[in-house]
Amino acid sequence: MKEFVRKHNYLFLSLFVFTLMVFAGCTESKNSSSVIPWSDDGVEPNNPTWKIDTPFVVQKMTEQFYQVTLDWNPVTTNKYDQAKKNIVGFYIFRRREGGADKKIATTTDDYYIDKSSELIEGEKFIYTVIAFDNMLRESAPSAPQIIRLQATTGSLPKPPANIYFAPARQTVFGMDRGSIIVSWDPPSQNTDGSPLDDLKEFEIERHSGNINEWQSIAKVPVGINVFTDSNLVMGVYYYRVRCIDKQGNYSQYIDGSYTLMGKKDNVPPGTPTNLIVTGDAQIVLTWVKPDKDADGKSLDIAGIKVYRKRLDVDEVYRLVKVLPPDTTWTDIDVNMDSYYQYAVSSFDDSGNESRMSKPATNKVGVDFPDTPAGLIVRMQALGQVRLVWQPVVGAVSYRVYRAEFSDGVYAQIGQPLAYEFTNSITVGKTYYYKISAVNSTGREGSLTNYVTVSGDVAYRTMEAERHILDVIRGTTAINAPWKLEVRTLQFPFDGNSFLFFGPVDDENGESITGSPFPNQDATAVGDWFEIKQFFPDGVYNVDIWALRTGDSGTYRLDILSENRGNYDFFTSGTMELAPFTTNLRVSNILGSGSDVAFRFTCLNKNASSSNYNLYLDKIVIK
Repeated sequence: MKEFVRKHNYLFLSLFVFTLMVFAGCTESKNSSSVIPWSDDGVEPNNPTWKIDTPFVVQKMTEQFYQVTLDWNPVTTNKYDQAKKNIVGFYIFRRREGGADKKIATTTDDYYIDKSSELIEGEKFIYTVIAFDNMLRESAPSAPQIIRLQATTGSLPKPPANIYFAPARQTVFGMDRGSIIVSWDPPSQNTDGSPLDDLKEFEIERHSGNINEWQSIAKVPVGINVFTDSNLVMGVYYYRVRCIDKQGNYSQYIDGSYTLMGKKDNVPPGTPTNLIVTGDAQIVLTWVKPDKDADGKSLDIAGIKVYRKRLDVDEVYRLVKVLPPDTTWTDIDVNMDSYYQYAVSSFDDSGNESRMSKPATNKVGVDFPDTPAGLIVRMQALGQVRLVWQPVVGAVSYRVYRAEFSDGVYAQIGQPLAYEFTNSITVGKTYYYKISAVNSTGREGSLTNYVTVSGDVAYRTMEAERHILDVIRGTTAINAPWKLEVRTLQFPFDGNSFLFFGPVDDENGESITGSPFPNQDATAVGDWFEIKQFFPDGVYNVDIWALRTGDSGTYRLDILSENRGNYDFFTSGTMELAPFTTNLRVSNILGSGSDVAFRFTCLNKNASSSNYNLYLDKIVIK
């Protein structure tokens, strides 16, 4: 670092600049070499930028007082990034945290040493620099350099690297709140190239639009390289992360930003496959990205999540890295005396996350079962739920885990041999379930994403799209090809997903021909689907919530095999979400309730409708 030689004299510099201006503006010669090569472009200078490696050095001068040396890059362009030759000096500003900016110096150098008696141990100061030209035009301020006055002993840590972001689960679509996961890689060296073996923690700071309002929001211990920032409204958030060693030395920041946009759909990307793990001092992971979403349609992917646990140790998977949609990552934060087990998943900008991949380990000869698919939970009786899922090839049993919070501790509550499980729950409480498969060697695969159910209110609102797995598994019958999928419509309906039923399947060669009768195509009429839910005995009012659109048809609703009327879902006006009301009586001879089937059968379509579709949102029981 260069050394400042003389205390600044403001009057002298002003006279110096004025002399240069007069000389540059008034001195002419036929010999061009005798003229100072300053040409005024009439534009303000570009703002100064800090040196990347060592923008500042803090030195303890006495028991209490400090010296701060600032270093920035020379400014050679104007604010439009065009060459500028008449930049003559810099103003340096300093403020104490929570205070106002104060001009502390003017210099012609691209560094400055602050020896003020105000620099007291434990205080935090913010510095900015402004460049000016020979016409005294000023640049915009530099980015703030935040310095906490603590003793620097030994080498400074290098900053973290590879910052990346992911949206966490968002419970409400569109315009509510969400969470952002911040991920980074820890440094392994100090700035002088020596090994970094005394790393203590990481500090995460955030602002939402004003670079002068950085706030420290968390410190996490070494070994944790992700942080979830929760309860955020939609918008742009800026983050920076730095590390701190055990001597109290701070690294430089790595920064980035993420825009929280809300939930656009309910469909996660496909699951990554072919995970391979090798190495010991550094463990290399490779995998194959999915090529489609979980619904088999075009891929919407924002990145990859990497989970890790120690092999043969009773501990849960921990999220260790969030990546762009890459196909490889190297884990350097490992212990050579341990084997590790990994799994990866994919995610999109809506916060939808795929199932975790089949695990892999760096121990040779170890194999794991796949992650179960198709997990659903249904009320089977009051205070009792039934979980079912698709079988896993090679699994000899399954482990069922339950928690009372989605991100809480999941305790194992059973290990069934079959791919179903019945569990008693407390009326009025909400529960979350995950499952895993176990193979013949006792190795456990990855956990599924959670499903949730409430003890006495699960049946009150039946979200139709949650039943799509029931339909896919064959509990629905039809007499011709059809389409059934989850769709999300745009504003003002982006707060809802719908179970879309299309009796005319154009992807399988069907079309509207008006045969055998207009508005009663044989490819559509008679197609039906059915969803079921357990209800305790009682009398209920039922609201069928569905979209009224210009391409919807007319359907008959049967509840418990009883015709409850025909419903025309067509509208020639603006698309709207509307309720269609009926009632329901559940009576079991034992008084214990029963499964209730809701069947929607296509009858015809309005002459003005362009199709026979149905967009079912939910069934609300009152």
